[in-house]
Amino acid sequence: MGSLINLLVLGLSHRTAPVAVREKLSVQPEHLDELLRRLAELPGVREAALLATCNRVEIYAAVAERDQALRAVTAELSARAGLSEAELGPHLYMHADTQAVHHLFRVASSLDSMVVGEPQILGQVKTTHETALRVQTAGPVLGLCFTRAFRVARRVRRETAIARNPVSVSSVAIDLVRQVFGSLEGRSLLIVGAGKMADLAARALQGQGAVLTVTNRTAARAAELAARMGGATHPFEDLAGALGKADIVLASTGAQQPVLTQALVAKVQKARRGRPLFLL
Repeated sequence: MGSLINLLVLGLSHRTAPVAVREKLSVQPEHLDELLRRLAELPGVREAALLATCNRVEIYAAVAERDQALRAVTAELSARAGLSEAELGPHLYMHADTQAVHHLFRVASSLDSMVVGEPQILGQVKTTHETALRVQTAGPVLGLCFTRAFRVARRVRRETAIARNPVSVSSVAIDLVRQVFGSLEGRSLLIVGAGKMADLAARALQGQGAVLTVTNRTAARAAELAARMGGATHPFEDLAGALGKADIVLASTGAQQPVLTQALVAKVQKARRGRPLFLL
C-alpha cells in the first residue's frame, strides 16, 4: 500500500454479536482517552476514533498499511474482550475505503440502528469524533469522513420520512407495554436508573396516566428526573420494596453487574402473591 492512506472500520454490533460479547468490549468513559491513544499507536494506524454504544463497538481508523493495521486492531479487541481471535472473529465485521465511508453514513443516519430512525446515534457519532479530536487521534482523513457523515445524516432526516415519528428503544418498549396492558391509567411504573434511556422512557410515558416512581443509586439524579416527569422517588437501597409495588419496571442503568437479579425478582414475586410483574 506504500504511503497510501486507507480508511478501515472494524467492529461488532447487535447484528453480529450477542449482548454477552458486546459487553466484553464496553468502554468506561474514564478509560476512553487511554484506549484511543493506544489504538492510534498500533502498527499501521495513523488516526483512530472509537464509537461505543449499547449496541455497537466500532473502531474507525486511517491506516497506512491495511493488513498490518487490521491484524493489530483485531488483536487489541480480542485482548480487551478476553477472547481469542478465533472466538471473537465470527462476530466482527470489516469495511475498507468506500465501503467504510458508506457504513459510517448508514450508522450516522440511524439506518443501521436496532430501531431505525432513532435520533440518539447521530449525537453519539458526533461525540465520537469530538473525543478523537480532543485526544488528538483524529486527523484530516477521519475529519473529512465524519464531517460528511453529519451532513448526510441531516439530509436523510430532512429529505425522508425517517424522522416523522421520532422513535427510540425506549419508545418501542413503551409500545410493547401498551400492547400488554392496554391503558396505562393508574398503573404503577418503576424506572430503575436515571440516565438518557430512562429519561427517554419517562418522556414517552408522559400523559399516559401511569403513576411514575424513579429509583437510582444517585438519589439526586432520581429526584431530578422524577421532578421533571411529575413522579416520586424511592430509595435505591430498598429496590425490593419498589419492585413489590410496581406493575411495570423499566430498567436502564450503567451498572457493571445485573441490578435486577433472578434471586431478587423471585423474592419479590413471593411477596406479590401472584400479581404479574412486567420487566423491560
